[in-house]
Amino acid sequence: MNDSNAVDKKLNDDLFQLHRVFSAIREISSQMIREENEEKIIQQACNILKKKIGYDQVYIALANQNQTQIGQIFSPEQNELSIKPNSFYCYNEIVQVQSRQLFHPRLNCFDCYLKDQFANQERLIIPLKFQNNFYGMVCIISPEHYKLYVKEQELLESLARDIAYTLFNLEVRRDHAKIRKEITAYYKQIELQNKQLSERNHQLSVACKKAGESDTLKSSFLRMISHELRTPLNGILGFTQLIKSAKIPAEKVIDYVEVIHQSGIQLLQVINNLLEISKIESGQLTYHESLININHLFDQVIDSNQYYIENSGKVDFIIHATSNQLPEFFSDREKLKAILNVLVSNALKFTSEGVIEVGCLRRRNNKLQFYVKDTGIGIEKDKAEVIFQNFRQSDESVSRKYGGTGLGLSIAAGLVDFLNGEIWFESEVNLGSIFYFTIPVTIVESD
Repeated sequence: MNDSNAVDKKLNDDLFQLHRVFSAIREISSQMIREENEEKIIQQACNILKKKIGYDQVYIALANQNQTQIGQIFSPEQNELSIKPNSFYCYNEIVQVQSRQLFHPRLNCFDCYLKDQFANQERLIIPLKFQNNFYGMVCIISPEHYKLYVKEQELLESLARDIAYTLFNLEVRRDHAKIRKEITAYYKQIELQNKQLSERNHQLSVACKKAGESDTLKSSFLRMISHELRTPLNGILGFTQLIKSAKIPAEKVIDYVEVIHQSGIQLLQVINNLLEISKIESGQLTYHESLININHLFDQVIDSNQYYIENSGKVDFIIHATSNQLPEFFSDREKLKAILNVLVSNALKFTSEGVIEVGCLRRRNNKLQFYVKDTGIGIEKDKAEVIFQNFRQSDESVSRKYGGTGLGLSIAAGLVDFLNGEIWFESEVNLGSIFYFTIPVTIVESD
């Protein structure tokens, strides 16, 4: 009867132990499903194996990258180990040893360490392997006088395979994340290169367009300049030849001389424009400050354009009344006069009837705003961006009605910029235009 009770007790103890092992394995499996941190999984497995099953000690050693040495050792009490993990070799065979029955040559110092620490206790060492991947080993130290059951060992081996499989999955996830990151970086790089290529193509397209415009402008310039030079030269040569003729009445000679004179002025203006734009673009302009009276300045502008004003037909040329009330100021007289001459001559050229008004208004911060208003042909909106460029006009066709080199407004804009000012315009086709420019000056206040 006592033998029967002993057998029953042994059976109950065995079943209870296997139940504890199974329960611990189930809890570890649950943790492995929820957790994605490798170290936390291993640490929790150590804690559960010792606490739930009652093993004397549990170690889980992870191999280094080369799978030749232990890189990290986990135990339920992390501070218990005072040895360096990389002093041990790894092995990948299941080894079960009892005290006084060991030496395995590949266990090296780690099993020696276990032997010294747990001399009278059974030790079970199970590799963490999945397919051809070796991740480390689980080391179970049973209590004294306790022998591991075969079924218990099988369950622990199954747990080791599950841990290895989990480590494999985590490794695969890391690899996939790394690959995704590399692919994302690659696509970003491709996207950046495509963007750069697109920008480069756009720049090349703009450059090609500018090159084409440059060729067009070159042809247009040569055509305009040859016309602007040939026309006054033909006038000078033709009327000079007429004057040389004895058959021309004396009263006609005066008219012919005037034509020659105006042709000379026109030719001189073309040459002056070319020289002026050359100075502007080469940065050779110099500033000459002088005291300016606004009335005298407008008189000089009128004198410079007197011939065209007198021959403007149905156009009234007026100076805005309030302009006469402005005080004297310091600025560069010649450049200011040149700007006004360009704007006034353009207004006279493109206005066949109506009014041309010139004026000046005082603005804040010691600035003067000049304007030239006309009721001429106006400027189309699509020409607004090019009107101040060299050799550009509102009508660049071969059969354009109005002459000129297309340098006037670019010269005016260059001179305004040199005087630290701003120039702009407002215009409507067939209604007229207003050109404004503002420059800073030193105003002389009257006492």
